[in-house]
Amino acid sequence: MKTKLEQLVAAHKSLEIIVCDIPTKTSESAAEFLGVPLSSIVKTLVVKADTQKFFAFVLCGHDRLDRHEVVKILNCKKFRFATPEETLVVTSYPPGGIPPIGLNNGLEVFVDDKVMQHDVVYAGGGQVDKLLKIQPELLVALSSCHIGQFSLEIQE
Repeated sequence: MKTKLEQLVAAHKSLEIIVCDIPTKTSESAAEFLGVPLSSIVKTLVVKADTQKFFAFVLCGHDRLDRHEVVKILNCKKFRFATPEETLVVTSYPPGGIPPIGLNNGLEVFVDDKVMQHDVVYAGGGQVDKLLKIQPELLVALSSCHIGQFSLEIQE
């Protein structure tokens, strides 16, 4: 049986799964493998609010979550990142391979507005050795997401 992601890729010809010959668990490793800027990699982060509900946040590879904004968006006092086990249960995908589309359990998805500045982005492709090439507009259409501002650029 095909995963939701595989079904979406089969139904939308502009989606492409790229099989990598190395694991690309991090934004940095994905950007290096593809030879693209870190900003064109998007990561899907799963968080658990103090309400016990899970949410997915999609942001550019060179950014991190703005905790203050996330608390406001989720209308909660605090949140934490999901454990690897929780992530697999909630999304059906392993950390490092989580796509921004085709997530299970009606997971509510938030996409940072910086993602929308790109013509194409690369995201988790369902496994740690696969990447998904997708246009941000299609990502939004297929994920029924909310677009907002909740990222900060990582300072080195």
